[in-house]
Amino acid sequence: MEQYGTDRHAAFNESARGQAVEARYGLNNADRRWSQQSRISASRRRRTTFKCFRRETLVNVQQESVHILNEHLGNVNAQYHVGTVARTMFLSSQVQLANAQQSLVAAQNNYNIAVATSTISSGA
Repeated sequence: MEQYGTDRHAAFNESARGQAVEARYGLNNADRRWSQQSRISASRRRRTTFKCFRRETLVNVQQESVHILNEHLGNVNAQYHVGTVARTMFLSSQVQLANAQQSLVAAQNNYNIAVATSTISSGA
């Protein structure tokens, strides 16, 4: 009878040891999955932040273009009224300014979308 109790106790210890090892591996797998998700999330945040900075830079470039073309149009307009520049040059400058203004609006919209996407993905 004594032998049976000892074997049963040894079997129980072996089973508990096996469960502990399995639990440790399960915890390690959970840690690995959490670590992987954490890296993916950090990478996603970096990409969206970089995208916001890039879009902001494009907005600044487009604003500068509109500013320069607006000054250019003023100069061409003054020259047109004096008669030193043809009407086609004046009209061409107006078209360039209008195109730059449309590009600025598109860049601002893209920036706003990038910021909204960044805010949504960060959970703020």
